[in-house]
Amino acid sequence: VSHKKRLPNYRKNVAGAASVTGQRAEGKDVFSAGKAQVTFYPEGGYSVVGLETNVAFQLWGEGADTVDVDCQLVDAEGQVVVDGIKTVADGRGVFRYTPDGRALSLKVTDGKGRSKLHPVPNAFDEGLSLSVNALAGKNIIASVGGSASLQGATLGIMLQHEGAVIATDKVTIAEEPQQLVFPREQMPGGVS
Repeated sequence: VSHKKRLPNYRKNVAGAASVTGQRAEGKDVFSAGKAQVTFYPEGGYSVVGLETNVAFQLWGEGADTVDVDCQLVDAEGQVVVDGIKTVADGRGVFRYTPDGRALSLKVTDGKGRSKLHPVPNAFDEGLSLSVNALAGKNIIASVGGSASLQGATLGIMLQHEGAVIATDKVTIAEEPQQLVFPREQMPGGVS
């Protein structure tokens, strides 16, 4: 079943929930970029300057959950930093970038060519990044990186499932992100 053809969200009184618009008239664009709002979710909780990160986002507004929306990551001068960003389901999307300290915005464009800028949360100058690739075939790969001030620091890593510790390891922060590989066949089903 295609993830792009989900049923509309009929929940009422959910803070920030996209409006239920029912079926759209043929050829009529109900989504308006000018009325859209965006919530950002950086992987690992926040972005750090110099560390590549995934940022998921949720587009809110009438029709945002029923159409594919074109977006770009742009700087203050309007120069494109990341192009080809699209929502994939229910107004949700993801982009990957490396913060460099500049203020950036997500430029959301509707079907009529109207655009609106949404500021991306500022990246921290120092910190850690955690990225998990659960689509790597037989393995789940966790990448841990840190800013220059944290290089050489040793971290403890713990993998949990339903409150039980599945695996532990140590990782030393280096110039390049360190990878931990967890064989999928050794993990229980569900969320870990």
